[in-house]
Amino acid sequence: MTSLEFPVLIVGAGPVGLSAAIDLARWGVRSLIVERHPSTTDHPKARGFFTRTMEVLRPWGVESSLRADALPSGAFRFIWVETLAGREIGRVEPPRRDVPGPHSPTYICMAAQDAFEAVLHHHAVTYPEIELRFSNELTAFEQDSGGVTATLRTLSSAEAHVVRASYLIAADGASSRIREWSAIKMLGPGELNQNINIHFRAELAEWVRDRPAVGYISARGNGTLLWAHGTDRWLILRSFQLANGEKPEDFTPERCLALARRAVGIPALPVELINIAFWTRTAQVAERFRGGRVFLTGDAAHRFPPTGGFGANTGIQDAHNLAWKLAGVLHGWAGRSLLDTYARKGVPSLRQTGISA
Repeated sequence: MTSLEFPVLIVGAGPVGLSAAIDLARWGVRSLIVERHPSTTDHPKARGFFTRTMEVLRPWGVESSLRADALPSGAFRFIWVETLAGREIGRVEPPRRDVPGPHSPTYICMAAQDAFEAVLHHHAVTYPEIELRFSNELTAFEQDSGGVTATLRTLSSAEAHVVRASYLIAADGASSRIREWSAIKMLGPGELNQNINIHFRAELAEWVRDRPAVGYISARGNGTLLWAHGTDRWLILRSFQLANGEKPEDFTPERCLALARRAVGIPALPVELINIAFWTRTAQVAERFRGGRVFLTGDAAHRFPPTGGFGANTGIQDAHNLAWKLAGVLHGWAGRSLLDTYARKGVPSLRQTGISA
């Protein structure tokens, strides 16, 4: 069993965890990121990054790379159709937000999460302050007055590691085990409905080239066809009802391909299934974002419905808010009470937790 020491341990290498590590590195703070998956995501979950988020990322020098795989300018609309190849029923044209405005040098970026994470990962590994370990999971942790002691397990070898850190950032997603182990409750409806994302490859340029859009909403109940990459990578978002007897295992590869063809409206369309993902629509917030030396960020702290694209954006801004405060305390130019401001409302006092900052 090996032993490691870092000022900050980050669990989760999604957009939030990677952003936290990069922000800390830019303040000169070392961190270890651990991620139980073997790489960044291969699924285009989040797909829109707001102006404020791009302002956070702009100094990192990654904006041009992010925009290389982004939805074309002027395409931030939703179109209602019978099927993609069928009759168009109507469309919603939002205000132009895809150009710099009078108050910011940047603007919204519609980049899919798999491409977004790949860019952040490529940038993160350029910092000597960041150590990133994929295929590693947190199995236990405990706090004391001086820090956090965490046990990690390398999934490929089952080798255990002990990490000693001053602080722990939970960026481990909506089903955060760190939040659960910290006995922090989520407030709000935990299940609004069940959904499937069907990620597939099919060349649809013929039907989208002259009317690019964020999404094409089917009036025939075929779900929403969402842009992912270029004109050949797409996502179908479709809800299903467990109460009606529909189960995740009902979505076989054959059925998913049929659903893709039905949404496009071309029965013989060549389609390649890339992957699928099941998820639960929720609207929850943690009763507190801090438990002693543990800080919740992103989906571990708040779970949004996807409408409006607030999930990844608020998570990245959590990381941006927290990183400079941790840096100030660790470097000694800020008092420990600054950390209370990360989530002052509902955060218990240090006396209540029994843990020193």
